[in-house]
Amino acid sequence: MYQKDRRRTAALYIGGGLAFVLCLGVIVFLIWSMAMKNSYRDLCLEINDAILAAPAGSCTIGRGENEYPADADTLDYYDRFLLAERVMPYSRRPVPADDRTIILSIGAGRQLLLTGIEGDTAVNLRWITPEGEQSYTVRATTVSFSQLSAYYANLSRRGTQ
Repeated sequence: MYQKDRRRTAALYIGGGLAFVLCLGVIVFLIWSMAMKNSYRDLCLEINDAILAAPAGSCTIGRGENEYPADADTLDYYDRFLLAERVMPYSRRPVPADDRTIILSIGAGRQLLLTGIEGDTAVNLRWITPEGEQSYTVRATTVSFSQLSAYYANLSRRGTQ
């Protein structure tokens, strides 16, 4: 009987310890995700301020060698994507630009690079300023990189006509 009670007590302590570690891990994950979401929102507001402060006609949008003027509607479209409620950041790792990367130049040496990754289900945002560079990879339920790219393609066809 004594051995059986010792095993139950040991199992209880081990189970309690595992539950405590699991709860602690969940709390750490929630704090990390909230901190990432807050810093992403701060970046979006910085980009929004830069877009609003940019003089008309000084902004461009491009991909590869092609570059077109970005009007207020174009900037607003990409800005709304950044500020949408269901855009969730999950990584700060930068992704190198490729031939499908959309580049928004917002004057004064500031650029926003949008690169589709993971089969265009996620978008890597790189905000490059004279002060430095920040990067976030986000997943959005409302707009995919394919839709952002299609908007650019339509804009480029309009720009060449």
